[in-house]
Amino acid sequence: MRGWMLIAALCLLGGCGAVQWRKPGFTQVDFNRDLAQCDIMASPTENVQQPVRALSGLGMGLTDAEKFCLRDKGWVP
Repeated sequence: MRGWMLIAALCLLGGCGAVQWRKPGFTQVDFNRDLAQCDIMASPTENVQQPVRALSGLGMGLTDAEKFCLRDKGWVP
């Protein structure tokens, strides 16, 4: 029980409320596709993407380059 209370407290203090990126008229699938493209563009030398992050749709841990790319594609946090 104590463990869960600690996790809940850390989430509240650490801002676990992740940012949900939105683009009117577009779906989670569209976001996942655009994020995957932005991930590739942000780190072209790395062939490894982060599918778990992309599938979450929350955009957690994005680099500045990825955020700029998503905004350029019309997504807003």
